[in-house]
Amino acid sequence: MRRERSFLMLLAAGVALGAYIYFVERHRPAGDAPEQKPKVFEGVQEGDVEEITVSSGGQTTRLTKVDGKWRVVAPITADADTEQVNNLTGNFATLERSDVVDEHPSALKEFGLDPPRAEVGFRTKGSREPKRLRVGNKTPTGGELYAQVEGEARVILISGFMEGVFVRSTFDLRNKAILAFERDRIERIDIDSAGGVLTLAHAPGEWRIAQPLKVRADFGAAEGLVGRLTTAQMRSVVSDETPAPAALQQYGLAAPAITVTLTGGSARAVLKVGRTDPEGNYYAMDTARPLVFTVEPSLVDEFKKTASDFRRRDLFEFRPFNATRVELTRNGRPIAFELVKDADPKAVATLKWRQVSPARDVDRQKMDSFLSALSNLRIDAWTGGTGAPGLDAPPLAFVVKFEEGKKEERVAFAKKGADVYATRSDEPGAAKIPSTDYDAAIRALDDLLK
Repeated sequence: MRRERSFLMLLAAGVALGAYIYFVERHRPAGDAPEQKPKVFEGVQEGDVEEITVSSGGQTTRLTKVDGKWRVVAPITADADTEQVNNLTGNFATLERSDVVDEHPSALKEFGLDPPRAEVGFRTKGSREPKRLRVGNKTPTGGELYAQVEGEARVILISGFMEGVFVRSTFDLRNKAILAFERDRIERIDIDSAGGVLTLAHAPGEWRIAQPLKVRADFGAAEGLVGRLTTAQMRSVVSDETPAPAALQQYGLAAPAITVTLTGGSARAVLKVGRTDPEGNYYAMDTARPLVFTVEPSLVDEFKKTASDFRRRDLFEFRPFNATRVELTRNGRPIAFELVKDADPKAVATLKWRQVSPARDVDRQKMDSFLSALSNLRIDAWTGGTGAPGLDAPPLAFVVKFEEGKKEERVAFAKKGADVYATRSDEPGAAKIPSTDYDAAIRALDDLLK
């Protein structure tokens, strides 16, 4: 009885609360919504900004927009960093004033505004005079910055996140890409180093190693290298002028340790990598530009990788879902399986696997398990061009057709003691396969043949 009474009391309270929300809160005036903060620069449109000046850390950087493209024009001439410029122009249009700290400050030094930490200015289309904002210290809580608009006496507060937008150096504002080459246009990568020449060639949907041997490349590894090359940033700029021969010698760029060449159609870009600087970064230069810059060691580590690091480790290309025929020869005995149409009108699947030599139906689940185990075999290491024991007359060989029979691959196996070796007909040398995975594939095959 008490439980029922407690439940009824809770139910009544819930109904009362719901009624309050419905009948009272819905009529609350709209004035309870968050107050709209005033803009620091009223009426500014991001696309109308044509010139920007940023003074910070003793440097003054001037940028101008010509034919829709931003350029750094002082103290150097270079392409601008698009992301940095977009941050500036976007915030010129949207920057809000959090509060007014002092309408008539007696001194600006306490706010970090005399002198200011940074000063940003911009001129919009059709205007003659720029608008300027001085940026000072962070507030004690660190969430906001003191600032002052030129021509106004008052000290205002702006978001503390603006420190990373307005307190910028010339280096921050310039384009820091090490090479100017569109990712989708890269057809070939040549890396010339002390270890020889490594060449990766791109074909529709795949990468292949062309030098020092012609083999399949791991798509992810090759695309990872492309990504690093097209997104890598300079760590610093050593010189914006064409280096003298003595300087090239000093930086190790007269005879570079590594040369990376990107090719796409008639376009070509060359990156030279020299010695390390005192901080462990590498001196480098793009041969299309006069400047010398540094790059981080992890990028150079990518260039030092060998062909083995970029080789595909999947022994087979096919997958269980696209295989259409499997032929194998085991100790001289040929066996074949083929995916055929199921003549049974009651069959759930329209296709089924059938052993065609000798002819018999096979269990679909067992066939899938075998194909899965076979296609999942991966390479541990390569033996080079020396081959491997037993592969001159392999006891087990496969011919697999896939993608509606349009593709075919031939792989042979031999086992010597605890070691398993395999070779592909389209690649030189042999590979070592984990024996446990190979044994699992053989067990799946034996189970299928029962």
